[in-house]
Amino acid sequence: MKKETFKGIVAAVLAVALAVCIASCRKPGTDEVSGYHVTPCGKIRLQYYEEINGASERAVNAWVNSFRAGYPDVTVQVEYIHDHPDFQALIAARSLGDVVSVRLADVPQYVSEYGALRALDVFAEALEISLDDVDPTVLNSCMVNGRMYAAPCMSDRFVLKYNRDLVKAAGLADPVELEAKNEWTWDVFKEYCRALTFADESGRAVGCSLQLGNSGIYIPFMEGFGGHWFDREFWQEHEELRFISDEHVVEGIQEMISLVESNICKYTFSKYFPAAVKTEGQKALADYDAETEIAFNDVTFFDFGKTGKAYEEKGVDWNVVSMPRFPVPKTGLYATGFAVFGGTRNQDAAAALCLSIVTREGQSVYCSQDGRTIPCIKSLAEGKTWRLSYPDISDDPVNGKNYDAFIRHPEDATAGTVEAVLPVKVATIVNRYMSTLVPDVVNGTKDLTSILTALETEANEALKEINDNS
Repeated sequence: MKKETFKGIVAAVLAVALAVCIASCRKPGTDEVSGYHVTPCGKIRLQYYEEINGASERAVNAWVNSFRAGYPDVTVQVEYIHDHPDFQALIAARSLGDVVSVRLADVPQYVSEYGALRALDVFAEALEISLDDVDPTVLNSCMVNGRMYAAPCMSDRFVLKYNRDLVKAAGLADPVELEAKNEWTWDVFKEYCRALTFADESGRAVGCSLQLGNSGIYIPFMEGFGGHWFDREFWQEHEELRFISDEHVVEGIQEMISLVESNICKYTFSKYFPAAVKTEGQKALADYDAETEIAFNDVTFFDFGKTGKAYEEKGVDWNVVSMPRFPVPKTGLYATGFAVFGGTRNQDAAAALCLSIVTREGQSVYCSQDGRTIPCIKSLAEGKTWRLSYPDISDDPVNGKNYDAFIRHPEDATAGTVEAVLPVKVATIVNRYMSTLVPDVVNGTKDLTSILTALETEANEALKEINDNS
């Protein structure tokens, strides 16, 4: 046999053996290899697109510096982008950084519609980064078709800030005490709002003010009375959404409308959902002071610090409590994180940086800066490193704040944005209708049945078009 022929046979045998070996290691349904060896080195760019302020920059810098200490062979260039990006244009131009900040609600769109993100689960396995301690609801927001495409850095949800002075003056039990006994229910909350709505010689107050056009508020209403406007199993099987055709969705929406119609709730609107309720009862509430004349206001941890300052400047005793529990408890969850751009030329270093945010060290340094955020790691969320300068109620029962309201009942969490569960085209339709639904009905410009019928029809037509073209 000629020497060249022998070399060719050996090469062929080795190639076949290598192919068999690789195939045997592949994860089912993927072309990625289990046991992949990661070698983080070289230069990568991190682009941070979320709302930027001094606190967020300090959090990112602390996390990146911690990563640099553990991976001295990786150079990280950090870019803070103050404008909300046109991701579609950046993806097309392949000008995204190797690692980018993302709202987890947008991850399905970036993966399914743009094909823009790199799956991270193989890298997590190779880097021996355990995800067991990550909040499962938050982690689920990073998943598309069973694969992990983002690493969460923080989560948030709506709770209620409240005027304790008003509650005490009305002779009512402190809501935190009821929360601790699982007695802080929707029916009890409505009783409180009725008792705390008055205008007499002693002054005036209204029970609550809620952003009912905000998806983080209205989604829990649609699900909290047993409604199934959307769930993954139902949608995948039947490919349709239900609004008017699910009586329990309608029931939840009617609860929102009833709050405003009875004028125990001041409807809150903003530039994001600018429609206002223009009834005489709501006009009378227009100038009520948020801290001194409104008993309960919705708030996220992002605004927690500003909340305390506003109350204390007016000499008001205040605290926070979880959203009241519906018959089927639901709380809208928001989360952000970091993802690896599919076009990166340095996937090992990019994945290592991205995944380092879900390690205990990464979460500790990121969430404990002066602009603190709620950790996505369960064991850290239960600790106190992320809590602000106000004392914790467990340490100071009289003046302490109920930080646990933000992490209580994690099993109640549901998507806080429509984009987290539906294609963006369909989500846009849902938000368009729902952001003005309460004003439309209470003002009498449209009736609820016609709104929900039109919403269901238009959303399902858009969903069908997407499915037909996929």
